[in-house]
Amino acid sequence: MSEPGKTIETKVEYVDEDGQKKRKTTKTTTIVRETKSGSLQTKTATEIRTEHLPGDYSGTEETTINIEKLKITDDSDDEEHDGKNAMNLGDTQDFREDCINAINKFRKKHSVKKLKMSGNLTAKAQDHAVKMLKKNCLSTLKGAYGQSLSMKMPRPKGKEVAQLWYKEGEDYDYSKNEFVKGKGNFTQIVWADSTEIGVGIASNQAGVTFSIALFTPPGNVQGQFTDNVKKC
Repeated sequence: MSEPGKTIETKVEYVDEDGQKKRKTTKTTTIVRETKSGSLQTKTATEIRTEHLPGDYSGTEETTINIEKLKITDDSDDEEHDGKNAMNLGDTQDFREDCINAINKFRKKHSVKKLKMSGNLTAKAQDHAVKMLKKNCLSTLKGAYGQSLSMKMPRPKGKEVAQLWYKEGEDYDYSKNEFVKGKGNFTQIVWADSTEIGVGIASNQAGVTFSIALFTPPGNVQGQFTDNVKKC
């Protein structure tokens, strides 16, 4: 970041430690302020959260994220989190359409059919996005859905979130064509057998934004990557 403002970057990793499947989410918050002298002052906070996953985890169970470690570079005066959704209906619809249009453009590059927006999935995704904002943490939704999640600040456009998910596939190895930790959002949005999508977004006055896309049928199914993740 080269100008005053605040950004939040989230990285998700899947690991196997001592036979226990875990998902680690690292949230890095960077705040840049301009001092009275005109120079820029940067503060960074890193929060690492761990989810303990069941042995047969398939990406559909609801899990609870526990804070494992918190590092703050200096004495921060971060504002208390505002869990109220400040987006109006029009802005929410614009974000949703922008996100789905971008995802469908990416799917076209991979020679798979467009996703159709589902009213049922949209309602579930929107409700869960509001819950994530209120709790100020990413969490999966219980049910047989493919899921892509994002937490960003300042408030992004729908296509920017879609680009964030798609960017995970930049060095995807199509010769192996298998699930790879850190690339699950990419493989889900281009998953050929997924036909429907619902997108939810919630953002507070400060611009802290949680978004989620739900897909049916769900992607990232072991043994089906070759048929569903096609090289563009």
